[in-house]
Amino acid sequence: WQTDGKRMPSVRPLSLYVGAEHNPDHANADVLVVNRGRLARDLHFSRAINAMKHLEYPHSFIDQKEGMSFSEMASYRAAVMMPWDLNLMMFHDLYALNLP
Repeated sequence: WQTDGKRMPSVRPLSLYVGAEHNPDHANADVLVVNRGRLARDLHFSRAINAMKHLEYPHSFIDQKEGMSFSEMASYRAAVMMPWDLNLMMFHDLYALNLP
């Protein structure tokens, strides 16, 4: 309705600036919980999920540290992100890192 029915072209962000890539052969066993400081619940989420996981589950959930580089993020086994907006650049950044 805002474009009078005309289709507006767009290009998704490519996040070419990340400069790192996830390598599952060299990843540690922890799962990164992405926290950009917007939701205090992220800290509670990682604590709760660590408390509820099965004793034999091999992965721990670790909160993102302030100032963490993309290469540090890529070193984790996977990432969990609790979205706070419809279009987050962090999602595109994690996708560009090939981080599950």
